[in-house]
Amino acid sequence: MVASADLTMTPASQRALAAAARHNAAVITAVRQTGPLGGLLLGLLLLLAGTVPLRQLPRVPLRRLLPRVRRALRLADTGQRWNNG
Repeated sequence: MVASADLTMTPASQRALAAAARHNAAVITAVRQTGPLGGLLLGLLLLLAGTVPLRQLPRVPLRRLLPRVRRALRLADTGQRWNNG
């Protein structure tokens, strides 16, 4: 079935459509300008964050760490509580 329709626009609907088109064009222009600027600022922020050294934790010599780990593993099997000693 083919329908016949007379599609006409009133002056008010034309003005509303033109206003929506202007608004959308303004949004597109704003995104085109702020998008690269935001990317540049984010990149600079990430570069700056990469140059700041992280907090260094005190290094524990391996010969002191391994006995504690072995003891903790043995105590976990027995259900006893582990003291730091």
